[in-house]
Amino acid sequence: MPKGRNLCLIGFMATGKTTVGRLLARSLGWRLQDSDREIESITGLSIPAVFAYYGESYFRFLETRVLERLVEGEHQVIATGGGIVLSAVNRALLKRAGPVVWLKATSETILLRTQGLHDRPLLETPARKERVEKLLAERQELYRSLSDFEVDTSRLGPQEVAEKIMAWLEMSDELWEGKVNKLAPDA
Repeated sequence: MPKGRNLCLIGFMATGKTTVGRLLARSLGWRLQDSDREIESITGLSIPAVFAYYGESYFRFLETRVLERLVEGEHQVIATGGGIVLSAVNRALLKRAGPVVWLKATSETILLRTQGLHDRPLLETPARKERVEKLLAERQELYRSLSDFEVDTSRLGPQEVAEKIMAWLEMSDELWEGKVNKLAPDA
């Protein structure tokens, strides 16, 4: 793997970014940087508390400030929050930081994975299914246009997802060197 680069993971909530990121960081011998955990560290609050006390717009502001700092590092797997792609500034920062991998899952899978959890402020509604479908629809093209590679995590375990990404990285050194703009997404 080339020196001085990062690997960025994007995707909707509950698609496995942090868990897979941890596995990838271990495989690469890199650090895992999780943008949500950084926000929690800076504020001393959980993500739901940041949303409750300050609102989503302040959270998005913090998300951009954290990402600006993270992308300056090297040898990191950067796991992002699901809405980080909503900002054009964030999309540009991620593209500059290194290859971007989109972890995706079906709405049904996301609903199953978040069932009974209350750590996802945007899903704190009686109409969870409709909210997930609406947010996915709003973000899907942003994820797609930003990603260099994608993996559907709906029917895969974290280790399988990490192995697919590692295989892609090993065969795509030209992408890391900037010679290729886009590879075919995972089938």
